[in-house]
Amino acid sequence: GKLRGQRRPEAFDFLRECCGGKLILACGVPLAASWGKADYCRIGPDVGLDWDMKSAKMIHLRERISTRNAIGNTIARRHFSGRYFANDPDVFILRKKKNSLSPHQKHTLYTINHIFGDLLFTSDNIGSYDAKTMRQYQSSFPALPKDIEKVEHDGEVYHIWFRIDGRKYFAAANLSRTDQKIALPAPTMYHHGEGFVEHPQAVYFKPFETRIYLEFPKGDLGIAGSDLHLFPGCEVQSLTTSADGIAVEMHPECKLSGTLVLKVSANSSQIMVNGKSHPVVKKLDDALVILDVAEGKLS
Repeated sequence: GKLRGQRRPEAFDFLRECCGGKLILACGVPLAASWGKADYCRIGPDVGLDWDMKSAKMIHLRERISTRNAIGNTIARRHFSGRYFANDPDVFILRKKKNSLSPHQKHTLYTINHIFGDLLFTSDNIGSYDAKTMRQYQSSFPALPKDIEKVEHDGEVYHIWFRIDGRKYFAAANLSRTDQKIALPAPTMYHHGEGFVEHPQAVYFKPFETRIYLEFPKGDLGIAGSDLHLFPGCEVQSLTTSADGIAVEMHPECKLSGTLVLKVSANSSQIMVNGKSHPVVKKLDDALVILDVAEGKLS
């Protein structure tokens, strides 16, 4: 004799009683009935093996399997995270076989999940990755919490502002099928595919392309760029200065080799980093030091 609106939360209460303190992931459930009941909850449809299920889209089936719709829900339902449950955006796909997603589409899915998702899954066998794909996968470690400041969109182009450990980031995602021109919000930003971009009034994005930019740091010491992490700077666990120079501690989960660029305060042509002298480069009207990293350790 109970309405379904009564039965659903009672069912969740029963599951909680059965599970005790174990974590519950709710998937494919009415969201409102899950608020405060599940630890994690899927907040969109299943990711597909292509961008959108054309046959289901043609008949306007809203609850179809759809990578495009999964990404849209991950962005739109970001506010649920930390309020009602932790958000599960579904899997990301980086593998080359058994899917027809383009490289840009896979990277966009991967990036949006890592910006907004609280639970990160992949359906891939990562042991089958080639070296380039494995590097992309490893570039997400360590996974650190993001403070989402603002999201704006113009049609299918999304602008995302967020912080990680005080560093300012900007991401732009072009979910459309056409090239798009985007103006970056800060005078100087870093993207490891482009390097330092100064006064960028027009950056061109290909269809389905997403990029992450790190804002140039203020102050006497900061991370200006790197190619070691999906979010440049997250590979550094601590960065301090003293009379002996600069101390850099790399995060133990960083295993990649590449380059780390620091903004420093230096009047000389050399500066000590971890007890070793490094040349100072004058660029962007600032002093930079470029450090080599080998398998997560400073050379």
